[in-house]
Amino acid sequence: MEQDPKEQGIRKILNFGHTIGHAIESLNEGKLLHGECVALGMLPMCSKGVRAELLPVLKKFDLPVDLTWGKEELMPLILHDKKMQKDCLSVIYVPAVGSFEIREITPEQMEEIL
Repeated sequence: MEQDPKEQGIRKILNFGHTIGHAIESLNEGKLLHGECVALGMLPMCSKGVRAELLPVLKKFDLPVDLTWGKEELMPLILHDKKMQKDCLSVIYVPAVGSFEIREITPEQMEEIL
């Protein structure tokens, strides 16, 4: 936090899973904890290989792994996320374990991800 107090660089990686997670949190009416929502939000934001490694870990700790909401419910909430700037969302994508990418994606790209 000291290196990036305004979340402009390296600290953004802590947002992994949060964009979708916050939408899930809004929809679930308190049935899931914040961390459970973020865990669900991480799954679409990583490669198939990472997801294959992440799923058993989430299951081991009894975290949810299935989305019960579709893009129709999630997208309106995602578009109101603080990471939405102009016509793009700033998201963290994990292509491989131990790496990350900060991506600027359009709402249409987010719909494809979901």
